[in-house]
Amino acid sequence: MKKILYPSLLALSVMGFSQTFTQEYKNRADLVLQTNLQTYNADLVSKGIRHLGSTASYTNYYSNNKAALDYIVAKLKTFGYTDADMVIQNVGTTAKPILNLILTKIGVDAQKKNTFVIMGGHFDSVAAGVGANDNLSGVAAILETARILKNVNTNYTVKFIFFNAEESGTYNGVSGGLFGSTQYANSLPNGTSIKVMFNLDMVGGNTSLTNNSITCEADKYNNVTTGTQSSNDAESLVMTTQLKNCVPLYSNLTGLFSNAYSSDYMPFENKGFVITGFYERMTDASGGVIEPNPTYHKSTDIAANVSYPYLVQTTKAALGAMQHFSEADTNSAVLATTEAKDFNNFKIYPNPAKEVINITVPNTDKYEITLIEPSGKVLIKDNNKKQINTSKLKNGIYYVILKTSKQSVFETVVIQK
Repeated sequence: MKKILYPSLLALSVMGFSQTFTQEYKNRADLVLQTNLQTYNADLVSKGIRHLGSTASYTNYYSNNKAALDYIVAKLKTFGYTDADMVIQNVGTTAKPILNLILTKIGVDAQKKNTFVIMGGHFDSVAAGVGANDNLSGVAAILETARILKNVNTNYTVKFIFFNAEESGTYNGVSGGLFGSTQYANSLPNGTSIKVMFNLDMVGGNTSLTNNSITCEADKYNNVTTGTQSSNDAESLVMTTQLKNCVPLYSNLTGLFSNAYSSDYMPFENKGFVITGFYERMTDASGGVIEPNPTYHKSTDIAANVSYPYLVQTTKAALGAMQHFSEADTNSAVLATTEAKDFNNFKIYPNPAKEVINITVPNTDKYEITLIEPSGKVLIKDNNKKQINTSKLKNGIYYVILKTSKQSVFETVVIQK
């Protein structure tokens, strides 16, 4: 969803709430892998357009949408989560399901575990394109955060929520999109305790622009809001100040304040809960802010235009903040889920390629190969091949995804004849 940026006009250091650097949090942030983020992103892009709005779009794209959800579930299971940790919530109808996915990681503090720290973002897309940035960048960041925190104790209970139908327009009487998050927020029982809802929407930047800062969103910042509640405004600013302070501690980005807007935290704000969020911030060569992203809601929102080095940094910052918000263990010996070794020392060559691509995988002879265009179109899908014929491909950028039951890797390949 598009927003209007209102740059910071005053320093909020007077509010305090500065965070001290925690080495263990930084150690975990440094486990964020660009290869993982690219793979999640490319895998989900390959599912195609995932828009659930009008009857026509529902009919055309529900299977893609469900395939994306199934992929997220399967990926979480590779991290060690189980069906018992996940709830698939149908916020649509039996005839037309709209499915949210909620992953819950129970806190360890006897009192604080009854309060939730939520990290959320939507996995659907507009009808115009596959949404590699809007919002598969946010989904990739959430997946990588869930992977790294799998074996890390937190005092507060953490919920990772993958919302559906954010881009739905008007659906079942709910206008303005945000259908999945609205229905989830409406389903919460009275007395639900949420410390903060941390939203990630469009955090992948753009390869043609400068990506060195991130927008930290507070409810009613500079007196601008699309929310309806005022009792939570001050606490949102407190949490967003903490979020902004975490950015330089755990990434190489600079955090800047702005207002919250029409994204998946707003249904929580309208229920009186405290919200904050990340939204990309890009500049041109002269330092001017570019808003919105040139690919916003267009067919050009493809993997080739996402800045993956930037996504690494936004994910590191988000992971650092999530550890702070949830009060993660600072002495944990286990930093992340065990990494599979199937694709250690794999090679895809030559690159650039002309007629063929060779594949060497020393540690296994059983794997799936997928070759896709940046648009997400699958060109080749096969098993255990050592060579791919590229003689009929046009010059350009393509993506090779290798998968086993334990691991997947992503490689960008250039065809140049």
